[in-house]
Amino acid sequence: MHNQATGHYSTMLNGCIITLFVLVVSLLTARARPNSPDFTHKTEALHLCSKSPYPERKPLYSPFGYTLKQVNHIGCHGSRYLQSIQSVACLKRALQNIKNHFCPKLFSATGEQWLQRMEELISECNVVSVTEHITKKGQQEQEAIAQRLMQAINADSTTPNTCWDIYTFHSEKLKTYESQEAFLTSLHTYKPLTSSFKIHKMQSNRIRWTVSKKKFHKFHGPTVANEQHLPASFRHLVSRDNFREICRPMFRAGCKISDNQYIHVLRLMHIGCQYDMNLPVYSRLGLCQYISNTATSTPINPYSGKKTSITKKQRQVALQILTHFLAQEKKMMAQANPALSLCFCNDSHLHPFMEMVGILSPNTPDYYTMSANLQCRTYCYSGKSSSIHNKATSQYEPQYFVQILWNEEPITIPRLDGGNYQQLYPWSSVIAHFSYLLKSQK
Repeated sequence: MHNQATGHYSTMLNGCIITLFVLVVSLLTARARPNSPDFTHKTEALHLCSKSPYPERKPLYSPFGYTLKQVNHIGCHGSRYLQSIQSVACLKRALQNIKNHFCPKLFSATGEQWLQRMEELISECNVVSVTEHITKKGQQEQEAIAQRLMQAINADSTTPNTCWDIYTFHSEKLKTYESQEAFLTSLHTYKPLTSSFKIHKMQSNRIRWTVSKKKFHKFHGPTVANEQHLPASFRHLVSRDNFREICRPMFRAGCKISDNQYIHVLRLMHIGCQYDMNLPVYSRLGLCQYISNTATSTPINPYSGKKTSITKKQRQVALQILTHFLAQEKKMMAQANPALSLCFCNDSHLHPFMEMVGILSPNTPDYYTMSANLQCRTYCYSGKSSSIHNKATSQYEPQYFVQILWNEEPITIPRLDGGNYQQLYPWSSVIAHFSYLLKSQK
């Protein structure tokens, strides 16, 4: 009886220990669950997938009754070549994982062509001449953004040969200068432009923004091909029912491929789409477009929570951009001609600025995209009661309204009242709001 009681007690004790162990593991796992904002923020740069392909957009035309007065565009550079040894090493490891997990006989002609292109990309990245340069894909991103803007401006121009003043700015990086040139080239080559619209003046400036040597988002090398270690957009991609169908053309018919193998392939394909992947194989698969649609499946929402901590130097950069933004707004509003201000920078410039003013956060969809941009479009209201009476001057003045766009999609401005259903705010209210933010941050 004593032995039975002792055995029963020992069994209960072992059961309690196991239960306690499972509970502790569950709590530790819950602290680092993938859905946690902190976890997402830290792992968003994994596997070089912190820069998703720029989403496809349609031209955004002026709301009915409004005429475009000015555009203040602040954008990141286009897709660029890998720049650091660490990044190239990550790409090499991803490619090596494919070779380790697959027999060469499994790949179809399409798959072999794709692997060959990935090896060529690594070779290109090892060439010094491509350092800091944007790729052909990066040029196309900037050109497409410019084309859509020109379509909106051209459709809005009621007077032939309207003169627009264009002011251009870029940081000291070569990739921002090349992005600017690609954007301007697209403006000059827009064919309908000559009949009803012409560029009147272009002033080129070079702005030197200093940032900390430590990158805004610390790079973490890949660990294992586990879904929980992938970026948010990529986790969503591999959870789709048809993610196997994307990879099927890469393999010969009848091959059995495990989920872990598929994830390895998708990761490398995801990296490839961010760079100069203009081969027919990518067009046939429609992969880049699929990933773009996946990454933008969630509506864009403004950031209304606590601001993330940014360093002192990042704060200085954010203040410089905000000062530049306000100065350009006031300068363009004071002149008679409509105007376009173009400013090209890095994500380490744009992201602290957006987080400081509370527009967007790292948890916002489309936050980490190549050629990400913020546009401030100012419209003149031309409907009924289009002018307001100024008692001081006894004159009638037009009303101006602002629409803030993130990646060419309208967003609301947090902590600012007065916006209508079209997300239009009085220009004076917007300037006063951002001026207050500038003073409060100094």
